[in-house]
Amino acid sequence: MDNILGQRIRELRCKAALSQMKFAKELNLCASTVSQYETGNRSPSDQIKLRIADYFNVSLDYLMGRNGSNKSSYSIEIRKNSLTQQEIEDLRTTFSIIDDSTVRALIELLKRMNVQEENNEGDAGSTL
Repeated sequence: MDNILGQRIRELRCKAALSQMKFAKELNLCASTVSQYETGNRSPSDQIKLRIADYFNVSLDYLMGRNGSNKSSYSIEIRKNSLTQQEIEDLRTTFSIIDDSTVRALIELLKRMNVQEENNEGDAGSTL
């Protein structure tokens, strides 16, 4: 039996230079539980899978071996100090229910708004 989930958890944990104990502490689990996930002797609950995916900023599809990319088709860099945990969770929930074409359109709109804002700032500076 293939243990892609356990392999992905181990791969992500090692890439982040985390011991099983440190990673377990981050997720409020026992180190032995993380070890069992990685060896395939135990499977995490759906809630734990979500926490692991969120922790490493990867999609559930990647974590479960459904695709090879460790990033979702859209990603937003969120500085942890700028948003509350609840705001981050709300964004993740919102973006998970919006289809990819709508997300791409929103991203393009935000880019255009940012360029327009930068142009307006440049124009305001030249009129002084």
